[in-house]
Amino acid sequence: MEEGRTFPSQIKAAIQSAAIHIAIFSPDYAASSWCLDELIYMIESGATILPVFYNVEPSELRWTGKAGRYFEALRKHEEKSFGSGREEIKSIVGT
Repeated sequence: MEEGRTFPSQIKAAIQSAAIHIAIFSPDYAASSWCLDELIYMIESGATILPVFYNVEPSELRWTGKAGRYFEALRKHEEKSFGSGREEIKSIVGT
């Protein structure tokens, strides 16, 4: 971390310069706006994203009408007008 630069800008720069990303999807991942922001940066970078599913099933990440941790967390972000990035996240986790 460089002194004088903001923490989020350094994270974004590091993500943009990486050739491969590892996204670790845990039960509370989608509840964190920081994690979702980083996921958006990964998507925008165009680099390969290797998903790791820690105590969740890949099917739990889908944006569907079924209740579940990810659905509820993403719905809450949407209610708060999370931002334009939610459409990118929906495209990753499915519709």
